[in-house]
Amino acid sequence: MEIPETREKRILIVGAGCSGLAAIKCCLDEGLTPVCLEKSSDIGGLWNFSQNPTQDAASIYNSLVINTSKDMMMFSDFPPPDDFPLFLTHKKVLEYFKLYTENFDLLRYITFNTEVRNIAKSPCYDETGRWQVRYAVKVEATAASTRGGKTGEERDVNTETGDVNKETIDDNTETSDVNTETVDVFDGVMICSGHHSVPHVPDIPGLSQFEGTVLHSRSYKDATPFAGQRVVILGMGNSAVDIACDLARSASQVYLSSRRGAWIVPRTAFWGLPADMLANSRVVFTMPLRLLDWCVQKQANFRIDHDTYGLRPDHGVLNCHPTINDELPVHLVSGRVQARPRLFRVEQDGVWFDDETFCQCDVIIMATGYDYRADFVNPEIFKIENNCANLYKYMFPANLPKPTLAVIGLIQAIGAVMPISEIQSRWFAQLFTGQVKFPEPSEVLKDIADKTKAMADLYVKSRRHTMQTFWIDYMDQIASKIGARPYLWKMMFSDPELALKCYLGPCLPAQYRLQGPGVWSGARAFIVSALSRATAAKYAGHVKTPVLVSGGPSSRQFASHKARLKSSKGPNGKAPSLPPEPGNPGDDVTTGTSGAECVGAQADDVSNGIKRGEGSADSEGRNGKLAGDSRSRDYEISEGQGRFEEDRRWARWSPEWMTFTFYLMVMLICCVAWLLSFLFSQTGNLISLLDRHLFLSE
Repeated sequence: MEIPETREKRILIVGAGCSGLAAIKCCLDEGLTPVCLEKSSDIGGLWNFSQNPTQDAASIYNSLVINTSKDMMMFSDFPPPDDFPLFLTHKKVLEYFKLYTENFDLLRYITFNTEVRNIAKSPCYDETGRWQVRYAVKVEATAASTRGGKTGEERDVNTETGDVNKETIDDNTETSDVNTETVDVFDGVMICSGHHSVPHVPDIPGLSQFEGTVLHSRSYKDATPFAGQRVVILGMGNSAVDIACDLARSASQVYLSSRRGAWIVPRTAFWGLPADMLANSRVVFTMPLRLLDWCVQKQANFRIDHDTYGLRPDHGVLNCHPTINDELPVHLVSGRVQARPRLFRVEQDGVWFDDETFCQCDVIIMATGYDYRADFVNPEIFKIENNCANLYKYMFPANLPKPTLAVIGLIQAIGAVMPISEIQSRWFAQLFTGQVKFPEPSEVLKDIADKTKAMADLYVKSRRHTMQTFWIDYMDQIASKIGARPYLWKMMFSDPELALKCYLGPCLPAQYRLQGPGVWSGARAFIVSALSRATAAKYAGHVKTPVLVSGGPSSRQFASHKARLKSSKGPNGKAPSLPPEPGNPGDDVTTGTSGAECVGAQADDVSNGIKRGEGSADSEGRNGKLAGDSRSRDYEISEGQGRFEEDRRWARWSPEWMTFTFYLMVMLICCVAWLLSFLFSQTGNLISLLDRHLFLSE
């Protein structure tokens, strides 16, 4: 792919959620100019909680806790502060995004209250690969909350050169209900709008005659309105089970209805370690999938027997997206929540299940997922039907001759989407700048066909499993495209400790910052100390010396261990572009937070929030540096620094190496147990085979 040289490369980014923020930062790292359009008034997307969400906006419930641990969900060069808990509430997740936005000064590239209405090929697409975009901005919000692009203008396109000419088409700023519509041209487009906005509501016989309350899980906020009521929840995914547990304490009775059942996996494993840090490990995924599936099933049944309580599905754990929850077993054994089969008919005062039982109820909650939609994209570019889209690596529409448009974060992986969105954005930015090449069309079509077949063979047929993949496998695939995949065999000779911890320990996003473009100097220290930090005491007074203090913007512990915030011109030494117009939103925002001063100042900034450019502009330590300056954190471990005092250095190693040893022993036991189980299950076949052999020989 060749991108013609022009005055600057402007990339449209649709949405300022976790994917959009990563896209902005990755564009700046490669010297591109991002223009992010966000239809709400703040960053965070799905994680920006609102009691009354707007139509077609992502929404979450108040009790939500993320299912992946903080070190596994982080952006690869920006670890969360050490004083954050292992699993973050939605408020902490949003705070982390605001710290990320503040640290890399991303806010000035975002225009809020702006809705993208149409994306189409520009008249000069065949020569330039550019896109013509139509979007609308709320007039009332133009002066107060836009931070990334000139509004109230139309940009006419020269069909020969692709250059842009501006003409004002609407100067009406008196009525807040009037929108100004703008047509603009961009060199590239990154669609980061997510897929949790349009609820999917199945057609159930009799639903229209139900006299109680019917709502989708998107509209659920807390248990208060449902106290004393009988509630039926359709689905057994993460949202369904979380809501059931939230309601169990106050509702009269909660029923969980599912067509197939589900495997319920806890957040934590041995010694309270995050389960995803143990499960998303390279050594784990070198095991045969049948063996790995068997091991996870046994672990899931440690908490509660899935057969006893009607949870066990007909498929394995790895054949479906798992349901992660710690509280459900308690509510099942207490009877507050009951698992039921598929709901097939609704009456005026209750529902019928497949086991021919009738349950009276007052509320039906549809936790039935979402429809993937991108209605603002012309269907000729790509379209989503039944949650399926013809995308190479779940990113690039297969029919585009010039891959200057990508869908970021639409994939479903067994793991956090934040690192996936980031590495997708890194690949797109390097493709756009010509550092890596796009494959031939034949390779693209073959890859799509192979992945479609693999999904059909492995996963249960469902609307949920149309873009499903394993986290490590997918991250490695994209990292290989940009030269960021760690080479463990080579590392074994140069740094055996790091190699072993990359292989035996959690596959942290920081592994993809060890080599290739965008290397983070703190990646090694962060990786080797991962399990030590996870097992460190979490209450005051127990430990005299911390395992490791990251020096995160909100961390004020132990000044000698505070991290330094470096300034650079991006990982490739390229100076990022300034906003295209001097009057663009963000010109009035003071930029940059310098060095260690940020450590003390940003904690106060975050408490005030970053909304419409407010809360951080007056913080101490501002130095007015270039907007795109990249400030990744250093992560350092001093010699002898450990979990306890320096005279007990052995303790520095015990949490992680004891964990590795125990983990390998458990895996060995599981392998032997699985082999014996397999042999015993085949005993009948072996006896029949021997009998037949003896009979034939006689």
